[in-house]
Amino acid sequence: MRQLLELRSLGDLRVLPGRVWRDVKDEMIREYGERSGLRFLPKQEAIGVIRRCRDAATGADAFRAIETEQVRRISDDDEREFLQMNLAYPMEGKFRRIVGFGHPDLIRLMKYPGITLFVDATLSVTPKPFT
Repeated sequence: MRQLLELRSLGDLRVLPGRVWRDVKDEMIREYGERSGLRFLPKQEAIGVIRRCRDAATGADAFRAIETEQVRRISDDDEREFLQMNLAYPMEGKFRRIVGFGHPDLIRLMKYPGITLFVDATLSVTPKPFT
């Protein structure tokens, strides 16, 4: 199970670790059956494996992770980029960062002259570096 978790965790960084664990567990149950004698990793232990694997791949840097091709794109079928900008600059001896996300269709609408556009967003998941 550990090998499959590591493989799937890097397959799509957009999928939450809990979902990766559930998908791998369901896949193994379908393939081998519940009574096969396989030992499934507990959810918290599996999430730890997934996070360590992703940290090793991205250097444990959320900003580096969002710049990867699979994360900055809208979807696998749509090659347009959701990540609009990622700028770092020094200020008072520290690095500051501005990260801009936006769906390309919405960005296009915002550029129309004389338009009043109301955007309402509810974000259910915000990574720690962005809060």
